[in-house]
Amino acid sequence: MSEVESEHAGRDYLVIGGAGFLALLARKEPHVAVYDLNNPPEGDALEGATYFLGDILDESNLLDVLNKHSITTVFHVVSPIHGLGRELYYRVNIEGTKSILSACRKASTVTSLVFTSSTGCVWAGQTVSGATEEELTYLTDDKFDVYGYTKGRAEETVLKANGEDGVRTVAIRPCGMLGPRDNQGMWQIAAALESGQYVYKFGKEDVWSDMTYPTKSGPTRPTATRISGQAFFVNNGEPIRYRHYPVTTWNLMGAEEKTVVIPLWVGWIMAKISELSFWFTGKRGPLTMYSYTVMTTDQYYSSEKAKKVLGWEPRWWNDRGAEQHAQKQKRKGKRD
Repeated sequence: MSEVESEHAGRDYLVIGGAGFLALLARKEPHVAVYDLNNPPEGDALEGATYFLGDILDESNLLDVLNKHSITTVFHVVSPIHGLGRELYYRVNIEGTKSILSACRKASTVTSLVFTSSTGCVWAGQTVSGATEEELTYLTDDKFDVYGYTKGRAEETVLKANGEDGVRTVAIRPCGMLGPRDNQGMWQIAAALESGQYVYKFGKEDVWSDMTYPTKSGPTRPTATRISGQAFFVNNGEPIRYRHYPVTTWNLMGAEEKTVVIPLWVGWIMAKISELSFWFTGKRGPLTMYSYTVMTTDQYYSSEKAKKVLGWEPRWWNDRGAEQHAQKQKRKGKRD
């Protein structure tokens, strides 16, 4: 048993945002409580977990939960999905994180805070080919991606507070995540198939990207000095072509193998027109300059630091994740 793993024993965990996508990370962990605005979907409740309803900006309510239940480790996994309003990201990612951090520092038993960040906090559309945590810096404004910018602001706040009032902090930076309970990426893959848009791609070459299929893997409690105060990239450890995962999923769901290539310059113009339309109508289309850049730029990160320090090891590889997604969509009747 490693130094970090041994310190897990007998601890009480609170997963803030645990009624959502990343709650599965806490499955089968003993002594787990969940704090969320909403109850989990039917059938998705964590076995043996205690649920508390509350807003992360209600610091007094959160502090009451922390103290009454002697919580020692807090996992902050709250985050709005991409494509929502600017004000929401500032409210949840920045102000909400400050509220959580403050409650943890005031609580009598909390010793660790694990913040779920994002690779987006250091990505401004540039090519990234296996970069480490030390090679990239935070976004300086929200013009390219307000989600990534506010995640970076929150992460910086959390890490700077490491050790204050006895609370050690750490940040986990997953890349694009797909998996059970996902309400964005997997839904878009299924929707593209149903609409027939899955056949289109920008440019002849498919760029390299990262994927994370989240399962509980590796200790992340930042009690050891060598871990706390740091950020870690986590992914499936194998860069893949951007369309590999969705194409694999579509094929498993019975899609016709067909590809229509749209020249890059045409795609760029389409994205620009879509964004101009947003300024006039207030309605954002599925194609933006951000999404176009994601689909046409190499972007993958090194998870070696997480493997060596945290013991991170993905348990589900990309093709297995695609198979699980295809089976789930078939059960829903999305595709025969």
